[in-house]
Amino acid sequence: VLARKNDERKVIHFYRLSLGYPQFYTNSSCLKAHMGKGVFVRRTLNFASMFLMLSALVSGACGAQDAPRAGTEQSRVFELCKDSAVDIRTVVTLESGEIRMWSGSGTFINKEGEILTAAHVVKEEGDKLVEFSMFGATEYKILRYEYVVEVKSKNRRYRAELIGADVYRDSAIIKAQEIGPGDFTPMKLGNSDTLKIGDPVYAIGNALGVFSNSLTSGHVTGLHRVFGANYLEDSIQSDASIQPGNSGGALMNGSGELIGINTRGARGGGPLALSVPINFISLDQLRQGNVALPWFGAETLLQNFSRASDDNSYMFEDLAFLNRWTGVRSVEQLKALVKASAKEHWAIIGMLDEMKTQDRFSPAKKAGLKRGDLIVSVSGKTVKDGMEVRRIICELPLGKEFEIEFLRVDKEAALNRMTCKVTLEKKPTTLQANQDHEGHRWRAEWR
Repeated sequence: VLARKNDERKVIHFYRLSLGYPQFYTNSSCLKAHMGKGVFVRRTLNFASMFLMLSALVSGACGAQDAPRAGTEQSRVFELCKDSAVDIRTVVTLESGEIRMWSGSGTFINKEGEILTAAHVVKEEGDKLVEFSMFGATEYKILRYEYVVEVKSKNRRYRAELIGADVYRDSAIIKAQEIGPGDFTPMKLGNSDTLKIGDPVYAIGNALGVFSNSLTSGHVTGLHRVFGANYLEDSIQSDASIQPGNSGGALMNGSGELIGINTRGARGGGPLALSVPINFISLDQLRQGNVALPWFGAETLLQNFSRASDDNSYMFEDLAFLNRWTGVRSVEQLKALVKASAKEHWAIIGMLDEMKTQDRFSPAKKAGLKRGDLIVSVSGKTVKDGMEVRRIICELPLGKEFEIEFLRVDKEAALNRMTCKVTLEKKPTTLQANQDHEGHRWRAEWR
């Protein structure tokens, strides 16, 4: 609104540029190359400054009564977390000899100097960097990782090494090297299981890879979100604003305790952030090294679907959905599945590795599981959906036998409770090579 008509397009371009490529903030030659003369850059920044000032005045006038309380709370949380937050710079050397670099955030979690962050900040799945453009995807082999962490509140910088990464939960631990006990403060771990919709939360991180220790506030707006960006998900949704560069930073409760790590945010439409709950992260597995995905060989329904049927009727939409998912064709069998999966359990097997891979069948196939089976417990733990099945299986060691309890509909449409023994194996290289690159796309678009 404040820009002249002729400059409007360039001002908008500068805004988009700053979101997509935060490194241009610190590179004056790039700014001039994209924006033209330095005089115009200064004028654009002046317009931006005026706009921000007016926005602050308007928002302050509209919420003057709440400002003192909110400001005091944020200041208290910031004092608690400022020496725990770190900026992370990851530098990778490619097989071609080229160098790539990106920024993220992290949090000290103990006195040993361990830093919890997001896996996509410090590790690429399969050590392959996939870059997307209008011409398609290009894959590069990564030969080496290097990490530098900065504690901005102390104005100190340290080298770091990777302890372990779990690309399936998007979590990782790195450890700062040669850091003194007085140079940081570990953040206390909270309990993410006690969160409720509407609870206040705070996010801190290196916004846009430039603005260190940026603290934003909001509220929990959703729980147990499944977004599809990672194999294992149980995300906290909030309206605390985060930007590229915030990935791996802390999500805190009102007591300044770590309840999650920020991994995703929406660019446009309003603040929307997704965070991995601290209780969902397996710290013990991370401390043992990089987490490998075991081969189970079956996929179940991750989330329940909205039902058209009730206790006294069966609607076509529900029967059709389960027919597509399971391949079951009998109407009576589908009715039994609809009723059995309506309330407490809906982890119905819909995909099964049934073909022999590298001269062996999948563990699920060898155990006798079939499409349409409704899993009710894994290794003695009751499950309701496919995400819980995934989570329990990923925490079990390879080679150890465990029991799965499930319901199977027979030809007479009767439900039979059955059990089978399963032994997890290492995933065949052919299946590993054919994995979907969607995770690479998300990591490339959001740091």
